[in-house]
Amino acid sequence: MRYSVVSPSLDLGFVEDARKRFVAGSAYLDDRPTAPLRFLAEANLTQIIRRYEQLVDKGQARTELNDEIKQIFSVGYGQTRFQMVPFPSTPAEAPDDANDGRPYLHVMSYDGVTVGATVEAVPELLARIFDRKGQAGSEYRAFRNHLVFLVADESRKEDMKHKMVWRLALRD
Repeated sequence: MRYSVVSPSLDLGFVEDARKRFVAGSAYLDDRPTAPLRFLAEANLTQIIRRYEQLVDKGQARTELNDEIKQIFSVGYGQTRFQMVPFPSTPAEAPDDANDGRPYLHVMSYDGVTVGATVEAVPELLARIFDRKGQAGSEYRAFRNHLVFLVADESRKEDMKHKMVWRLALRD
């Protein structure tokens, strides 16, 4: 076991570093601001979830998030008003037909296209899908009025990803 001695010539910055690491890693420490460095009888749930968040596979989180997005927009809207087209990346993936009168809801990938608080111009991918059809994207689209696009908000994208990681950590 190693012991450290505090003396007047010793830099006290290492004590603050050790305290911060201890607070970050202790599962039994009360993390309320009114109770500094007080221990709990049971493990702190917040600390345990943070540990599990670090163990979540990013690929699994992405897959689960994509599945959740598909489920939300296919069940909620796809059955009644819209026909959902999940994550199209080319004009060929966007159908060009009347579809029994229901418009196609194109749910765009949050990693592919996002918009900010103000939209100055239509993103290039949306403009291409709206305007063109076919494998090469060389033909003009006939049923433009049957296209609806759903695009993620740039400012909320990272929060959405983090919430999925947190959800998977809770499940574990």
